[in-house]
Amino acid sequence: MRAIDLLDRSLALRSDYAPALAFAAWCRVQRVRRPSWSPAGPDDFGDAVSLARRAIAAGSGDATSMAVAGFSLVTLKVDQVAGLDAVHHAVSLNPESSFVSAMAGSAMIWCGHYEAALDHLNRCVAYGTKDPGYYLALNMVAAAELLRGQPEAALEAGQRAVTLNPGSESAYWVLAAAQVRVGRLAEARTNLERFLERAPGSTIASLRAALPFHDPETMEAVLQSLSEAGLPD
Repeated sequence: MRAIDLLDRSLALRSDYAPALAFAAWCRVQRVRRPSWSPAGPDDFGDAVSLARRAIAAGSGDATSMAVAGFSLVTLKVDQVAGLDAVHHAVSLNPESSFVSAMAGSAMIWCGHYEAALDHLNRCVAYGTKDPGYYLALNMVAAAELLRGQPEAALEAGQRAVTLNPGSESAYWVLAAAQVRVGRLAEARTNLERFLERAPGSTIASLRAALPFHDPETMEAVLQSLSEAGLPD
């Protein structure tokens, strides 16, 4: 909430400041997409969409703003085309930015563009631990590998991610689903418990509402694996 307060104060001073618009949108996306987090306002979803669109309009020359705003639209499942256009444009503006590549790759995953996503994400992973977002890139590599039918590769990346940041909730549901796929049910249950410790109250229904898959069949396949690991309805 502190970040949102500061970003909103920045926008009160300059309403067209693209970085503040983009990150204000992204902060609200987290409130929408993480069921265990409290809302920032009465309409986080609507506010996030509006802020992301304003960031794209104001920040066409700023790679970071375009990447964050495009990612936000994609993860909210609003205007996939505009969101992907924004992240592609961001990469064209700054192809050497690990952060921009991570945002672009993450957006592409939710739209089912796994090979392109991995090209971007593996570029981030190549920077290694000197990049503060390294574990996040590994999280998303794990998700991409899981969704494209490579659970063993998902397990390797996911385990590296949680070793670097044991507090990260996202990697644990990926690990649990991947372990179900390879028949390691006891380990899947353990990782699901770790996920629930970090995201208490999560259910199949809450994840169905929260996870930003654009393809319903992909969503249901992941949820079925998590159900087998013990996630309640």
